[in-house]
Amino acid sequence: MIETTLRQDLFDTRITDLVGNRIFNHTVSDTTQAPYIQYAVYDERASFYDEGNEIFENNKIQIDIYSKGNYLNIKNTLKKVLREKGYMNLNGGAMYEDEYKLYRYILRCEKEMEI
Repeated sequence: MIETTLRQDLFDTRITDLVGNRIFNHTVSDTTQAPYIQYAVYDERASFYDEGNEIFENNKIQIDIYSKGNYLNIKNTLKKVLREKGYMNLNGGAMYEDEYKLYRYILRCEKEMEI
């Protein structure tokens, strides 16, 4: 369920205006032109139970922005959209991928959802 919601949220027009449809779950083709976004859900845990039944789930997500140059507009837009859509604990950091000659901003966040 989180995968569908996350994909819809990432395809917000404010984000696609900056990266086009280059938003990928897990894998990216070697021929993909930057900028692009790659994302994955790396942890899903029940966060609230009622009479032994899972009611809410906490999902931990990593979203990577790859760019040949300045990625700040993409990062700021992405964070704004995610906050508006209820994602929490947004934190990240940047690095340069020498092998690919791309800047990479790694954003981690969480979203709690009713199951």
